Amino acid sequence: DRRQRQMCIRDSSVAENKPDEQLTVLVTQDDILVQGRSIVSVANLKGVENDLIAPLQTELEYHAGRTALAPGEEGRPVTIIGDKATAYSVLKKVMNTCAKAGFSNISLAVNQKQPGGA
Repeated sequence: DRRQRQMCIRDSSVAENKPDEQLTVLVTQDDILVQGRSIVSVANLKGVENDLIAPLQTELEYHAGRTALAPGEEGRPVTIIGDKATAYSVLKKVMNTCAKAGFSNISLAVNQKQPGGA
C-alpha cells in the first residue's frame, strides 16, 4: 500500500521554500545530511539489502514529531539534494526512507556546485 508521491525535479539554486519551512536531505559522496547535520555514512549503506536507512528514518521521525501536518496535507515536504555522482541505489533508499517517515511530498534537486566553490 504505497502512497503516491508528488515529485518534481529542480535545480537547488532556485529552491522556492525557505530552509526553515522544508526539510533538506543532502546526499554527498561520503555522507547523508539532514539540515546540514551528518546522519550516516554512504559507505555504511553498501551491501545493505534493506530499502530503509535506520539512522535517517530516526532523524526524520524526530523532525516529523516537531511539527504537525497542515490541514489537507497527506505528507510532509522534503527536498533531497544529490549530484550526478549520487548512486541511484542510494537515492532510492533515501526516498523510501523519507516516505516511510511521513515525508512523502518529495522534491529532488541537483547540486551543480563544484567542490571548492568553483
